[in-house]
Amino acid sequence: MREVVILTVGAAWGAAYELYAHTAVARSVGLGEDAVRALRDGTAARVLTGDELVVHRFVDELVRTHRVTDDTYAAAEAALGRDGVLDTVHLTGMYLSVSALLNAFEIPAPDGP
Repeated sequence: MREVVILTVGAAWGAAYELYAHTAVARSVGLGEDAVRALRDGTAARVLTGDELVVHRFVDELVRTHRVTDDTYAAAEAALGRDGVLDTVHLTGMYLSVSALLNAFEIPAPDGP
């Protein structure tokens, strides 16, 4: 779930280095290649299922609209519990800051594989 949060934030912000670094981490923790690609290119809602989809929708809505609907919140709380929602919001905020720093200082992803 952590990498779903981070890749969702990185994609929303277009943070190239964050996407580069966390694509590798996501793969190493077992997130499927289709899911990683979809999170990076904004098509995750078509590929993810279950709790991963709930987390992605929650984070994407929060990052893009600065709020979450009651339905989105309820789905996240049902999937993650109240503490899990708090952890998700905290992690989202941390990676919003990381994305802002990376973009402000134009930190690129390395060239090549």
